[in-house]
Amino acid sequence: MNYSRNETRPRRFRCNGVRCPMVKIVIKQPTTKAVSHPVTARLVVQMFDAIKLSSLDKEIQDDVLRACMGDLQSRLGKCWDIWERLEVEQKRCNDEYIPSDALGIQIPQIFGIEREVDNFLYEAKNLLRDLLNRVVSRCFPDIDFSDASSFFDSKNDGDGPFVRWAELKFGLDDDFTKMLREDQEWIAELVRKRNSVEHPAERSGTLTVQNIEALYDGRIVAPIWQRTGTDAEFISVGMATYCQHLLSFAEEVIIFGCIQKSALTQSITFAEIPESDRDPKCPVRYQACFKGGVIQD
Repeated sequence: MNYSRNETRPRRFRCNGVRCPMVKIVIKQPTTKAVSHPVTARLVVQMFDAIKLSSLDKEIQDDVLRACMGDLQSRLGKCWDIWERLEVEQKRCNDEYIPSDALGIQIPQIFGIEREVDNFLYEAKNLLRDLLNRVVSRCFPDIDFSDASSFFDSKNDGDGPFVRWAELKFGLDDDFTKMLREDQEWIAELVRKRNSVEHPAERSGTLTVQNIEALYDGRIVAPIWQRTGTDAEFISVGMATYCQHLLSFAEEVIIFGCIQKSALTQSITFAEIPESDRDPKCPVRYQACFKGGVIQD
């Protein structure tokens, strides 16, 4: 390969006696999710490109990327795995179940479902905490709260600390502030579900988990969870919804909060790529734009 006078040849090192190019960036994947998985594409690959458009210090940019590649990807990946295992187990139970008119029937069960629910809620709540402490607080040092409950109003008398902070910093009608306000409801229920497991029968109530059950007409019902004072919900549906919400919330907080609010120029924004147009090999969701045009790589 030819190099011009102004180009720098990559340094080389020896590995097993062979001269190899120096590696600039090493990504140690903490989960089994390849770049074709939404979690990796949107929390890792997408952020590598987007963070370059911010005016954040290089050290802070590196910390944000490290959090995305580390705890955020790992925790959400674990949630995704639990949800997918539950779907597989439900199908197994449905295939194994044999309806019968006999007095006694055998109902297939999903073993360890309570532990799976516990682990899912643990990882989900801690993802929110890590997002706040390892990403948002690094980009906005004036933030003085650190718990996952900061994303909603735990006292039910208005907006939570994060929304109130955004309102003071960016304005009541700012799009980022509005987004945070809209997300409070599902975050509140998710965190309260986890709290009801950690501290049952206290302020957040108790979370009841029901395994597969049979109806009088012979059909079986998928596992259900229900927190005191709320409606019952199929666990697999709830987990699927939370996985999608958590992924969207994390990427939107980072892109529209941490990055766009500190963009190198105020003309930069991010446009959503329609799901049908995303590359299945790496389905990133947002593409940087300015003045009506796309920023090319």
